[in-house]
Amino acid sequence: MEDKMIQPAQAMPVSSFMSSDIGELAAALAAAQGEFTFAAKDSVADMGTKGGRRKYADLQSVLEAVRDGLAKNGLAVIQAPMPNASGITLRTTLAHKSGQWIASELTLPNDRMGGIQGMGSALTYARRYALAAMVGVAQDDDDGEGAMSASKAAEKERVQQTRQQAKASNPDPMTKAQHSAVMAYLTRRHGNDRQGYIDELSAFFGRTITSSAELTKSMASEFIDAINYTQQEA
Repeated sequence: MEDKMIQPAQAMPVSSFMSSDIGELAAALAAAQGEFTFAAKDSVADMGTKGGRRKYADLQSVLEAVRDGLAKNGLAVIQAPMPNASGITLRTTLAHKSGQWIASELTLPNDRMGGIQGMGSALTYARRYALAAMVGVAQDDDDGEGAMSASKAAEKERVQQTRQQAKASNPDPMTKAQHSAVMAYLTRRHGNDRQGYIDELSAFFGRTITSSAELTKSMASEFIDAINYTQQEA
């Protein structure tokens, strides 16, 4: 079942939430996520007399965190509110220059929005969360309550250092086309699970791989050839 899902020749069925193939989009998103910054918590919400005041990342902060990474990798986000019988549905679409796309929908009920002004606030709130969820961006942590704890920040720094070291010690790094092919396959197999990428590469080459940046042109060619052969045999 899993092998069939990763065959380019057997594209996923067309649905209202994704194009028939998302290989190029997945590779582009994986590259873009490596360039995202964290959405800064630069707005304050009044939670009432008991809730106090809480900092949060507003829509503009989330957009600023992802805009450059998306644009550089040929990705765009479209968010369109559409009225329906129960309220308004916000449809968020992530589109790639290849024409591939994925989408999600979030319905906001009429009885929860409090008129036109409430509708505007609800839509802004929904756009922020839908965008962050679609592209996988986290809010910056200002007080220990954020999406990323200190331990996760340290892990992110460690991963970045590992990538930099791998690139510096690689005399013949794989080409951009090879990188896209490898990442498209790994993303289809493991989603955003970086450890899954590393485990599969390590198992294939029979040694510990700490970053895809370690792959040379010949290693990437060997891996891609094996993928293609497996898919042809399936």
